[in-house]
Amino acid sequence: MALLKNGGFLVFSTPNTDSFEWAVAGTNHVQILPPGHVNLFNLRSIKYYLIDLVLKL
Repeated sequence: MALLKNGGFLVFSTPNTDSFEWAVAGTNHVQILPPGHVNLFNLRSIKYYLIDLVLKL
């Protein structure tokens, strides 16, 4: 069973760990505090999980 219909869209929002804000705040960034975000992503990791892994299923 597919999670999306053919031609469907997956929309999500996540903090960008490659952003200037993250570079400045480092380990003191407010979004590091659990349970705010269990997983953090940047463009490279999103491409890996969504394109390299999911689309090869």
